[in-house]
Amino acid sequence: MACKGISKGERGTQQKRGGVVGLVIIAAPILPLGQSVQSIHLKGRLEEPPWLQVTPDGKYIILDPIERFYNDLPHDVAQHWATQVTHQSESYRTLTLDYDAWNHVPTTYVFCKQDNIAPIRDEATLRELIKNPSIEHVDSGHAPFLSKPRETLNIIRRAAGEKDIGASL
Repeated sequence: MACKGISKGERGTQQKRGGVVGLVIIAAPILPLGQSVQSIHLKGRLEEPPWLQVTPDGKYIILDPIERFYNDLPHDVAQHWATQVTHQSESYRTLTLDYDAWNHVPTTYVFCKQDNIAPIRDEATLRELIKNPSIEHVDSGHAPFLSKPRETLNIIRRAAGEKDIGASL
């Protein structure tokens, strides 16, 4: 994770201001330290998703992004966002996790109830991987920042120790 060494606590011990106060992880994979997505698939702990296709040059593409990512959006909006989806490099699968930031700073994990892609489906599995997570649930697909922007913003604000915003957004 990109926040190694820059948490607010770590920066404070160096007499520096600012720093990462916490993480908000939205419907994303959480790997054990020292593992990669590929190693988890090879050990049978996570099925290779049928909606992920590998191109001959090693890029990964999502088949049917409307169904996978944007299933809770109006069709015309989902179509627009589907045109913005690009490939993922092979490193998505092969890079080994060498720092589990979620176990070093306060972490909020967001479960999306209508998500058709997230690999973690239950709180018990999540609690095996993250120490003391704050858990939030949003009635959305994989992209709650598009379909439920206020709820998503309020989750982020709470994780940062701020108050929720009002009803308008």
